[in-house]
Amino acid sequence: MVLALRFSGLLAHVCSTLLIWSITGQLQQRFGLVSARKRIVATLAFAWNPLLLFEACVNAHNDAVLLLLILLAIWFLLPGTHKLRGNILATLMLVLATCLKLNVALLLPFFLIFIWKQENQENALLRTPFVRTLSMALLYAGSIILLYAPFWQNGKILQVIQTNPTTSRDINTLPEFLSHLYNSFMGALGYPPAPVNGSQAENITHALSIAIFVVLYVILCWRAIVRTQSMKTLPSLIRWLALAWLLYYVFGTPWFWPWYIVTLFGLYALVEATSEVDTLLSGIVRLPLAMYLLAFGMLSIYSFYAWGPHVSYVPGLPDFQWAFLRGLWAWIIPLLALRWPLKPTMRLRYRGESIASEAE
Repeated sequence: MVLALRFSGLLAHVCSTLLIWSITGQLQQRFGLVSARKRIVATLAFAWNPLLLFEACVNAHNDAVLLLLILLAIWFLLPGTHKLRGNILATLMLVLATCLKLNVALLLPFFLIFIWKQENQENALLRTPFVRTLSMALLYAGSIILLYAPFWQNGKILQVIQTNPTTSRDINTLPEFLSHLYNSFMGALGYPPAPVNGSQAENITHALSIAIFVVLYVILCWRAIVRTQSMKTLPSLIRWLALAWLLYYVFGTPWFWPWYIVTLFGLYALVEATSEVDTLLSGIVRLPLAMYLLAFGMLSIYSFYAWGPHVSYVPGLPDFQWAFLRGLWAWIIPLLALRWPLKPTMRLRYRGESIASEAE
């Protein structure tokens, strides 16, 4: 069983690598980006990423299969394919991905916005884009309902949401670090010690983090709709997907494990192969250095689960284990890729469309 799971994870990772190679090649030809070196580097950086190999071939989490389904959805949207058939197949891939992990539903609005804008460009009738976009949304929702119907059991399947620690707990994130730090300060001041799990500080930081994500996500979706030049090409869609997924990791999931971020590296490989400048946010963030540091930070989270960090405590902070620094460590390491001093002089572009404003 263990070997079968690890082999399936490896197979999914290899298939994702082949898809990244295929997608980037077709996008480069379509948009005039003839950079074989960037394509090779981006693909190999994904294929040999130690974090991705560890999660796919050792931990064998289903996020490797999740990424494969998302890449298939993007592949079916490539220029040159039949528009309606490509939209249907891409939607069905998202259906399977959502059934595998519910958080994939966060990507659906951007796919629908992309389909709507594509239809607006090609059809003069105002109703046609709306009808086709709505039909894809109904196909998505209806397929999920049909797939889950055999397991409904009079609503008992929804109990999974209530018992899932994702809905209430913090781990490996800044909210976890801040909640334990607050509890330690209160303990140092003489207040009764807070429970390790389920403290009031944990509940507050958990809710606050998700609230921040909801606000940012709504703003992101609104900008994707109202910006007339955004989401008109597939590379632009991929960048919006990567940005939404990154915001979800940073704020939307206070309960976080390193394998969650596998999808982001797959999307970034597509971004890297179609970008002309290795900077982001007006030249503030250096790429791909930031992604390399992010992979290192995520992989090093596991070192905090060794015996030592869990039985030793930070001096002066009651009940504050060294292990509680894992969230701060993992998310502060990528900040080393910032340019110091900050000089906003460059903008990330791919030929034919600037996307710096979209990433901001």
